[in-house]
Amino acid sequence: MTELEMLKLEKAGIPVHQHNSPKRGIWFCKSPYCLSTLDESPRWGPLEQPEHAAAYDLGDLEDA
Repeated sequence: MTELEMLKLEKAGIPVHQHNSPKRGIWFCKSPYCLSTLDESPRWGPLEQPEHAAAYDLGDLEDA
């Protein structure tokens, strides 16, 4: 994800938060279900399947 992509998401009203996990380091996520910023992967919703978590994972911040 680039900074521009992150700004577009925030402008669209989609909250993005930063995780700082021990294994992955710093990465960004748009899941509204995360309870801890130390998680290694996004949390999925109560009615969603685990494979939907990948849609919330935005990865680390890359240079454009």
